[in-house]
Amino acid sequence: MTPSARDVSGKPQGVRGFSGALWHVATRAPAELFSALEELPPLVVQVLHNRGHAGVECIREFFNEPVLPHDPFLMRDMDKAVSRISQAVRDGERVCIYGDYDVDGISATAMLIETAILLGIDVCSYIPDRVDEGYGLNTEAVEKIVKDGVTLIITADCGTTADEEVALAADAGIDVIVTDHHHADAVPSRATAVLNPNSPDSDYPFTGLSGVGVAYKFVQALAEEYPEKLPYPETFLDLVALGTIADVVPLRDENRGFVIDGLEVLRQGHRAGLRAIGAVAQRPIETVTSSDIGFGIAPRLNAAGRIAHAQLALDLLREESASQAEQQAN
Repeated sequence: MTPSARDVSGKPQGVRGFSGALWHVATRAPAELFSALEELPPLVVQVLHNRGHAGVECIREFFNEPVLPHDPFLMRDMDKAVSRISQAVRDGERVCIYGDYDVDGISATAMLIETAILLGIDVCSYIPDRVDEGYGLNTEAVEKIVKDGVTLIITADCGTTADEEVALAADAGIDVIVTDHHHADAVPSRATAVLNPNSPDSDYPFTGLSGVGVAYKFVQALAEEYPEKLPYPETFLDLVALGTIADVVPLRDENRGFVIDGLEVLRQGHRAGLRAIGAVAQRPIETVTSSDIGFGIAPRLNAAGRIAHAQLALDLLREESASQAEQQAN
């Protein structure tokens, strides 16, 4: 590092790194903040101060106050999406969950498949090949889905920019519900519903959700509509935590609550596949942490889509047999 760079008035601007980048160094938190929060490591106090948590009470609230989820119906088009699912349930339609091939996408896909099963829906899934098909909806995949008798596609962690593919599906008589979190200047004009807190005109109070986070808001809304069939949507929080951590979205607002509660669900070890992959990664699921997921479990799940096909990871997440899960994880 070189001495602080200065502007034309001679005032320090920051510290110049060896690469030439200018680093703006945050000011040290007040001494009284460290003494009042002596139960916390000083580094934690400084980081929270840097991130805008000003004052002792604000920092204490960060650790002690429960993180309450937002009403899922605050998300644009949520009422349309729930209504369309009600139609699918009533009419016995065949529904395809079309997911992305990363951990966020396969976590969302697994959750939406299992939700559809609980609702009594005839459900199938499609994960595109990372190399041969690439990201998101594609015309060849839509044509295959049409031949399978599907009348509704629900995307998971993709679809916001797929205007042409959604139109192709619509021309074939297939409705599309998009669940996604990626930024876009426009959304598919012929989609039945677009659930995306980062879509134009969205006024959802939190824009940092991952793909599985958006899908979970959909599940929460469906649980309100079908309380008998979906009495415990929070049992899916293990998948929500997995995808949220893997996608490296900001751990604040709802995401922080999802991860805190989701890690508790994960540690209960309900999913044979996650127990197995945790064992292979030498990250026991009973004591799993966010670091274990980010650096041990998620990279192994992502590897399936890079060296073979992400369907392998999806199958592992949904595997109920411990012996089968062990074979798949290895």
